[in-house]
Amino acid sequence: MSFPERLHKLDFRWIWAVTLAIVLVSVLFPVALPMGMSGSTRQVIAWIDSLPKGSVLFIAPEYGPGPDVELNPQVRAIAILAFRHGLKLVIGSSGNILGPQEAETMVAEAAKQVGGGLKYGVNWVNIGYKPGNQEAENELERNFTAGSQGVDLYGKPLAGYPLTRGIRRLDSQYFSGIWAEDTGTPGCIDWYANAAVPGKLPLACGAITMEIPSLQTYVSAGQYKALLHGAAGAAQLEEYERAPGLGLATQEAAAFAAVFIILLVVAGNVAYFGMRRAGGGKSA
Repeated sequence: MSFPERLHKLDFRWIWAVTLAIVLVSVLFPVALPMGMSGSTRQVIAWIDSLPKGSVLFIAPEYGPGPDVELNPQVRAIAILAFRHGLKLVIGSSGNILGPQEAETMVAEAAKQVGGGLKYGVNWVNIGYKPGNQEAENELERNFTAGSQGVDLYGKPLAGYPLTRGIRRLDSQYFSGIWAEDTGTPGCIDWYANAAVPGKLPLACGAITMEIPSLQTYVSAGQYKALLHGAAGAAQLEEYERAPGLGLATQEAAAFAAVFIILLVVAGNVAYFGMRRAGGGKSA
């Protein structure tokens, strides 16, 4: 049996098996392919760098399992960038109960990456999920203690932490900005309308890829200061920070898998036309 014939009769399960192996190896052992950087990612970096050193950035992770493949790497990369710039972080959500838990895992990883003895309660605090969407966001802006119920995710008093002891409102007196992670509603637009505008705070966003077109309008209008685009944006930040993570790994996995599929398409066409020339192919 000739090579074209063998290729023509190849069991498709082998193709899926090889594709899976490529993805797993790429995720587990990333090689840090050069990514380049988009203008939107540069805008994110410039915005974070514009915030006063030592100030507090509020992070609203409105997502859960599923979108976390794109947004967890974003939170980790933003936290690394923020910590290296000297910012402190307060995490809290109004629409997704699991978001703050996932985000804190990423923030803790970022703290280890940056080093320097960053600690919970001093450099970051997680107030957890506060139900109510619009009402919860409004309440945090008006009265941070009432909106947060005075405790963090673990039920410990916020007044006991150096970072949150003196915070009275989610506004420009106590925070320098809001970073929201968006998968729909509630998301960036809610935090913008209910906290950023009344609190006179600039807001920037990270979002899953499918949300980018609808959010870009707000960036163009100057309402959002910056927008990070999906896993690709996270990967670009990881490369910039020299801190490879899941963002770069997923982009590499997609790139290598795409190359493999393209090679298969080329090989399949070569095999098909080779069989035709040999008289063994059939017209469709």
